[in-house]
Amino acid sequence: MKALWSCLKYFPPGFLTWIKRHSSPRLRLWIRETFGGSYTSIPDVIHAVPDGRRFHIGPDLIYWPIYTGVGFEPEATNVFRRLLRADDVILDVGANFGWYTTLFAQLAPSGRVYAFEPVPETFGCLLETLALNGMSGKVTAVQAAVSDAVGTCSIFTFEKGSAYSSLSSLGEKSYKTVEVPKTSLDKYLSDQGISRVDFLKCDTEGSEFMALQGAHELLSAPGAPMIFIELNEQTFHAFGYTKNDVWQILRSHGYDRFYEIVSAYGLRQLLTPQSFGLAGYALCVKGMAIVDRLAGTDIEIQ
Repeated sequence: MKALWSCLKYFPPGFLTWIKRHSSPRLRLWIRETFGGSYTSIPDVIHAVPDGRRFHIGPDLIYWPIYTGVGFEPEATNVFRRLLRADDVILDVGANFGWYTTLFAQLAPSGRVYAFEPVPETFGCLLETLALNGMSGKVTAVQAAVSDAVGTCSIFTFEKGSAYSSLSSLGEKSYKTVEVPKTSLDKYLSDQGISRVDFLKCDTEGSEFMALQGAHELLSAPGAPMIFIELNEQTFHAFGYTKNDVWQILRSHGYDRFYEIVSAYGLRQLLTPQSFGLAGYALCVKGMAIVDRLAGTDIEIQ
């Protein structure tokens, strides 16, 4: 059955992106569970991926694409390989087990990566991933939630996997909570004396808007970072805001170009709040930063 699911990687570029855009996480989970792709069958092993990175996978939904060989978010992964530079300073907000953290450290060997993961158990997985890949000295791992204020907060965790942990119960009836520290990006960067950030990845299961609210100084700076942000209307609703609120706060800080990753080799510019509202993730920049960085690569911008 694993071999059957692995065949997905041979579909045309953009196919999986299309599926994700036009289906809900619940539906995709049901399909996998119904047709023999249950995450509970994933063995507890150290698994190497084609680029040489190693991960300790196990029976958690988040590891399913790695175990089957489909690839973990291959479209964004491929675009980042062409977009990021060797000396970039990168913030990974919502690092989870470290797929993007280790990718960023691999792509920016002379830069620095700061990875934020609040859930204690998941943070332990992140540290193990860094150790497995010899990257503990290249990444600063921070066990804290990123929000609009400093203090403590409750994180909700769910049986279906670490990918769904959130600052909200997300309307679920079955969950556990754990108290964790929280910080804002402006506070953290100020305390650490970090004056430059080139790239920010923000995927926090619904609280992305709050993370942006706590980054006023960072986003207003002349050298404000490129941002890759998840846009999930369902999780946003649990926090009382919409994709349009994200569009507006970014516009208010001078971000004027937005792109959706439509395949491993293609971006589409999102010109209106309406098109932004249809995207599941967005690359957000000021000016021509992305165009300049992707010039001469095999990435097409529509």
